[in-house]
Order: sequence, then C-alpha cells, then structure tokens
Amino acid sequence: NNEKLQRNFKICVSSLISMTSQSLIIRIAGDKSSFRIAEEILHSFHIDDTIQIIHHDKTKIPASVFETVSNIHEQLSSEAHHFSDPMFYISLVIHRIIPQNVTSLILLDVDLIFKSDIIDLFLLLNNFDNDQMIGIAR
Repeated sequence: NNEKLQRNFKICVSSLISMTSQSLIIRIAGDKSSFRIAEEILHSFHIDDTIQIIHHDKTKIPASVFETVSNIHEQLSSEAHHFSDPMFYISLVIHRIIPQNVTSLILLDVDLIFKSDIIDLFLLLNNFDNDQMIGIAR
C-alpha cells in the first residue's frame, strides 16, 4: 500500500481520463492486491464502457519471462524501493506478455500528468515504419 504511488496513480488517471477523447484499454501488470487498488482508483472516477481495465497477473506470467525479468533485476537493481521489485523491469519484456493482436502500446509511469489527449501520442505511432518498434520520450 504505497501511498505515494497510489496518489501519483490517482493524479495520472484523473488527468488521463479528463483529457481523453477515445476509448482506452488500461493494462495493469502486477499482483492481485495491486490490481484491486488500481481498479478501485479507476472506478472512483466513474469510468464508463469506453475504458476497459485488463489485469496481467504477476503469478500467471510465464516462468521464462519472469526468469528474464529476475535476471535483469539482479543486474540493474538498486537500494531504491521501487527498483527492488523485479516487476519494475517488466516493461522490458512486456511484448512477451500482452496478446499478439495488440499492435500498439504506450507504457506510462504513474507520475505523469496529461495536459492533452493521449490520442495525440497514439497518432505519433502512425509515423513509425517497419524498422521502428519503440519510441522513448522524456
């Protein structure tokens, strides 16, 4: 129950929902307890059918994927609390967890505040060619 993480998630979700003009699928990878908290926060904004929430349960991640994540964690982890959980590194292998029919995905940190519609970010993906698979912004 990390209060700061939950507060940041609320702020991020609030700005995302208030700025979006499109339907969204929000995918959350983690344990059941974390997902329940995230789901409660999302539903507190009275989301409708235009926002779908999907849980990628940490316990159902294939062993080979979790082994890769654990190896990355061992090599890169620090004493900082949020880096101490191997799930922090799941973004590096997220393509091995999400269904193959997902053609685009935007991975977000929860400390973001949206000041415009996320559709603008999705539209940038249309500029990618067959040789590009990832864009990183700061």
